[in-house]
Amino acid sequence: MKVKAGIQERYANSRTPAFSLSNLLNYLLYSNLHVGLITAGVSTIPALISQSTIDFKSQIFILCSTVFIYNFDHSHISKADEINAPERCRWIQQNRKNLLLTNFSCMACCIWLLLEKGETFSYISALILLATCVFYSTSRILKKTPGMKSMVISMVWGFTCILLPMIWDQIVLEQGVVIRLMSCCCIIAFINSLFFDRKDLKGDLELGFCSLPALLGPTKTSVAIKGLSCTLLVLTLFDASLLGFSLIAACYALIESSQERLQKNTLLIDGLLLLSLVGYLRF
Repeated sequence: MKVKAGIQERYANSRTPAFSLSNLLNYLLYSNLHVGLITAGVSTIPALISQSTIDFKSQIFILCSTVFIYNFDHSHISKADEINAPERCRWIQQNRKNLLLTNFSCMACCIWLLLEKGETFSYISALILLATCVFYSTSRILKKTPGMKSMVISMVWGFTCILLPMIWDQIVLEQGVVIRLMSCCCIIAFINSLFFDRKDLKGDLELGFCSLPALLGPTKTSVAIKGLSCTLLVLTLFDASLLGFSLIAACYALIESSQERLQKNTLLIDGLLLLSLVGYLRF
């Protein structure tokens, strides 16, 4: 309680900034809209592969639910957040009302889409997914379990991008294709999690949070990222339908071998996920 009060007091005099392109980009980044857009974009892949009609209602649900869950998990400014991302903490405090409006709108949209869908299996699948995310967000024990964060994020992202749109839109794909798509999405999310956890290593170590980079150390984390990138490349290189994932794997490996400032560029790392969608649309 004292830590929370101290953080709120520190940002008490922050004012909402005037509208500008920079503030618009900050909103896209710090409200997690970019994560929702990327996830919704990648979730069109099953429909593109099966050449089915894309039901944008499922993409809207995935967009809104992703934004809601990410903001729910980051709704309170913690001491770790203040150490790892002071600019983000300042922005959240300045735009708290806008964030609450965004979260309420996303939650209302999700409820409406579920009720409108009215199909039991899709309804139950979506609720289980949301409940899993909320449970993880509120469980301090799970968050402090070594590697649990990366595991949960990768599994949930794979389910959201591949299985949920298949269930929602009744898309049928061969079992081998589904396994490869799920594996690719899980590996991408796992690599992304390692990138971001390593960026937050200072605050995690100071507060005793046992993320994988904190457990492995910088050198072994770098080896893990390169190894997973190579695995992703091998899984996708000889399959034209997975070319987008091959591009991502190559870019991950290049970033990991580049300067440190590129490895910590949030927009660059997240932006790579759009390459999968571009690959499918192009080829």
